[in-house]
Order: sequence, then C-alpha cells, then structure tokens
Amino acid sequence: MPRNIRYVCPRCGAVYSIEEYEESHFCRNCGSFLKRTYATNQLTRKTEKNGKTELVERFFPYSSFRPFQRKDIDFAFNIIKNGKIGLLSSPCGTGKSISVLTAFFMARELDDSVGRLLALTRTRNQLEIYCRELKRIKERSNVNFVASVFKSKKDMCPYVREDARFKDLNYRDFLQYCKDLKNGTFEKTCEYYDETYSGWKPSWHTYNVVKKIKEIGPLLPDEVYEISRDEGLCPYEVTKILARYADIIVGNYNYILVDSVRKSILGRAGIKVKGVNCIFDEAHSLPYYAAGILSDELSSTSIRRAIREVETFNLDDYGFLEALYEVMVDLGKRVYESFGVDVEHVVNAETLLYPLLERLKTNADRLSEIVSELSELGEVVRYKRAEAGKSPISYLSRCATFLSDWFSLKGSSYARYVKVELDKNKRRHVRVGIRCLDPALAASVINKLRSAILMSGTLWHTDYYIDVLG
Repeated sequence: MPRNIRYVCPRCGAVYSIEEYEESHFCRNCGSFLKRTYATNQLTRKTEKNGKTELVERFFPYSSFRPFQRKDIDFAFNIIKNGKIGLLSSPCGTGKSISVLTAFFMARELDDSVGRLLALTRTRNQLEIYCRELKRIKERSNVNFVASVFKSKKDMCPYVREDARFKDLNYRDFLQYCKDLKNGTFEKTCEYYDETYSGWKPSWHTYNVVKKIKEIGPLLPDEVYEISRDEGLCPYEVTKILARYADIIVGNYNYILVDSVRKSILGRAGIKVKGVNCIFDEAHSLPYYAAGILSDELSSTSIRRAIREVETFNLDDYGFLEALYEVMVDLGKRVYESFGVDVEHVVNAETLLYPLLERLKTNADRLSEIVSELSELGEVVRYKRAEAGKSPISYLSRCATFLSDWFSLKGSSYARYVKVELDKNKRRHVRVGIRCLDPALAASVINKLRSAILMSGTLWHTDYYIDVLG
C-alpha cells in the first residue's frame, strides 16, 4: 500500500492532513510548527482515532476508566509513539501505571520498532503493582510478551534469606561479599551462581528454567525466586538472563541512573539505551534520588568500629584511623559550638586533609597509598569474619572507600560538609559527607533514551526538571 503524507505536531502529537497543513503550518493545539511524516495506510484522523480506541479496548484490562485515565493513556501513547520525553502529572489513584502500560502495548502494536519498556520504581510495592497489571493485560488481551521484574540482588539471594548472618548486612557490604564469593575468595564459590553458568555462558539447565518462566510469566520476583532456588540456580542471575528476551523490564531507578548497573543489566542483555522507552514512577523525587546516588557520608561511629577491626585482627593501619577519628572529633566540636546539631557546615577537602597530614607526619601521595592499602586490608577483614562464621562486613573498607572519594572528587558539582547529631541517648556523633549538587551527572542519560515519561501526582513545573536533570 502506498505511503500517505501527513503532518504531526512534534510537541503534542496531533496529526493533520495535507489540506489542513496547507491552511496553516502550525498546530491548532499548541502552535508548534508541524513536521511531515508518512503513514502506511489511508486512515483519516477520525478513523485513526477509532483505531486508537480499539487498541485501548484491547489492552486496557478493566471495564471502566478512572478520572483522567483516558487522557493519561493518550498522552503516554503519543510520547512513546513519537519518541519524546514527557511529564505526566496526574493525581494519586488515577491508575497511572496501567495507563502507561496500555499506551506502550498500543504503540508497539502499531510499530514494531518502538522497542522495549523499562518501568522504574522507588519501592517494592510499586514494583509489584506493575507486575500485577501486566498479568491482567495478558489475561485480558491474550498478548504474548516477556517481562523481567527485578528486586535487588540482596533480596534475591538465597544465602541472605536462609542465613541469619546476612540479616543486618548493608547493601554495599553484600555486593562485595557476593563478588568475593563468586571469585572464590573465601575458599569456596557460590553454588547457585556456579549452577547458573557453564563458563561465561548460561548453562542448559538455566536456559530450560528461563524458557519455563517465559511461558508462564509474567511472574513476581518472589515467584521467580522460588522456581530458581528450587532448581539450584541464582534467582537474580536468572532474572538478568530473562531480561535478554524481555519486552518489559521492571526495576528501580539505578537500572538507568547508575552506569555500572545499567551496563550489567541492559548491556549484558544486548539492550541499547537509545532503543529503550523508560517510565520513571514517582518522578517528583527523581532529582533528589539522582543526586543521592553520588552522595555519601561517614560517621565517627563507623571509624570507631574500624579501629576495633584493626585491633581484633591485628592489622597495621599506620595510626591512620586514630588520627582520622581525632580530626573528626575536633571538627565536630567546632561545628557544634558554632551551629549546634543537625546543621551541615560546608567545608573543603583540605579541612580534613591537612590535619591528617600533620598528625601522620606524611604527604598527600603517601596518604593516598595508605587509603589504598586500607581498602585491601578491609577485604582481609571480610575473609576472616566469614571464615569465623560471622557477617562479612568491613568498616575498614567502608572508611577507605569514603576517603578515596573525599580526596578525589573535584569541581563545583560536589560539596563537603561536617555535622553533629544526637543519638537516642543524647550522645553526640560527628558525620562528614559528600553531597552531589548536580543531579544531571546521573540523570542526563535520560536524553539518550528513545522516549521517557516522568510521572507523579506531585510534579513541579516543567522548567525545573529541564534545568535540574539536564
């Protein structure tokens, strides 16, 4: 069938015929200059609207719409179909999740090149909402698709769920333990990971389990966990392998905003960012979250615990931790006397560096070497704790990682601060922190996506997100 010329508004997605374009080259709705495109059918705008209604009826799994929901579907459909970035501000309870999912299936039905959908949430409850809505769409429309739904690696780890030692392990320490276990650092390897892969490729056993999940899905993460664990496989790795075949991936913000996570999930699945349509749920918090990814804090309590690790395992830290603790206490006293508690007093990197150099009687190059050596000693602590049947945490490693960032991060995008806080027993503790001031350092990747929808019931003005997220 010959292609038919039509004109589309690049801002709102309105479609016009040649005759309408000749009357005015500008959109009747928003005034934008119209862009010429080609249609592969002879539908008029009215027929096109009827076709869209049929698609909504096919993929929307409920018998009636909530207030504003039909408008939300139309908006999301135009954003995804035309490869734009849009802000969807709609009150809580209007069913935004099912609206954007419906819009994606509509757009994909009309154009196979639309690509994949990546739905990102902040909470576990939101993640499960998407999974349940996908189940309803499949039951209602009988459409074939594959969904890969992620919880965190720690939440999907059988060792964490079954071993009390890991109950209070923070996520950073867990990731390091997982890496060390896979590499055989603790004189044994992860039995679940080893069963999942044959060399660097998934085993045939894994492929068979993934095939089963594809056929019966979409499944909640806990359902994938039960199937994988019962088969002796790593549930998280199974979910990653499933992502290679997925039309829809559900996870948290880190899957796009954190470079290493993005490469691990999307890169290993062969998914290019420019082919991804992304939904950011509860996006009013996105700027704060993006900045938080690149921010960090270290407390005087953590340093005291690191000192105890050095003493317990008879390690040589060159007196570094004692000197660091004394410097932080001195800084805390001055901040407390001037500003009281819970006030982040801005300082520069040298505020911590120079007193440390003076107390240790060394130079900056040697200090950098010491911090690097402490990081390696932190891995010794993890090994010895794991060997003794204890939780594989290391405060020594935690201190080294933070200080490496404190001394190395440059530029006006970061601020450093000191603050004093009171615990429940009214005892004072000192914290030093690094605060990222530019969310765009993490969030600018949004501009590389095929399309993106930032949605919430409480979005601010459009210009704010353009300025802050880059």
